[in-house]
Amino acid sequence: CGYCKKQFVELDELENIMIGIVEVDNNRELVQRYQINSFPTFLIFKNSEQVGKFSGLHSKSDLMNKLLSFLQ
Repeated sequence: CGYCKKQFVELDELENIMIGIVEVDNNRELVQRYQINSFPTFLIFKNSEQVGKFSGLHSKSDLMNKLLSFLQ
């Protein structure tokens, strides 16, 4: 989607964070399992457990703040 493509620019600038990107059209099971209703959606995992979730287009600083709040 357009928002996802715009978000990729911000994601490319983040360092020391592993980011996986899933093509939802080819992974409907994951969309249902994690109840993804809007895009882009970020699922935050720590030690293989989901610890957070948020959606929408975000600036680099906003992304960092959201990610850090879940991982502290």
